[in-house]
Amino acid sequence: MKSQVSDDAVPHPIPVPAPVRRRMPAGTAPIVRVAEGTRPVQQLVAARRWLRFTVASVLVLSVSTIVAYMMYARAARREELAAHYPVLASARDADVIERQAARWSAGTPRLLRALAAAPAPALDSLVGAGACPFTGTGLAFQSSSDLVPTVREAIADTLTSAARGRFTSPAAVSALVAQLTGPIVVTSAGVRYAYDPATASLACAGTATLRAVE
Repeated sequence: MKSQVSDDAVPHPIPVPAPVRRRMPAGTAPIVRVAEGTRPVQQLVAARRWLRFTVASVLVLSVSTIVAYMMYARAARREELAAHYPVLASARDADVIERQAARWSAGTPRLLRALAAAPAPALDSLVGAGACPFTGTGLAFQSSSDLVPTVREAIADTLTSAARGRFTSPAAVSALVAQLTGPIVVTSAGVRYAYDPATASLACAGTATLRAVE
């Protein structure tokens, strides 16, 4: 005979009640528990500080590199100038060059306008008033259709030499001093007209000899 087993003797799983889910009000978010020992806010701040430090270090290094290169380039430029132009002007010549170059630079725009404005007057219309006051030879040009750009370029070259302050020889120093202490001379129809580079005024005129004009 088979033994009869009561249903009470068979184990049954104990039902576990499901957790009650509470509905959260609209616009709210569940609270997430942060694991013990973690500090997400402090970690984020530390990461940002490290990023700022890295960016600042890169910027400082870049600026330092640029400054070092500029200093090296300037030193190389000075060495190159010293090799090509070994002669320095004396203190007296350097003072004359500086003062006259400033006068030429200030008067160049007016001078170029004067040369482009009208033809030179006839020599017999000018009244002589003695010797031409300039001590130097200045720069000489022949009247032509491209007179103004030619004069502009020559003055720019002269001022560049003055600003450089170094020369190939003592004779080059004397030549520049003679240019800067003289007039801008334009020859037209056999007559020489001398303009003051600083004021753009017609200062002297003549054929063989320049005479001051009134």
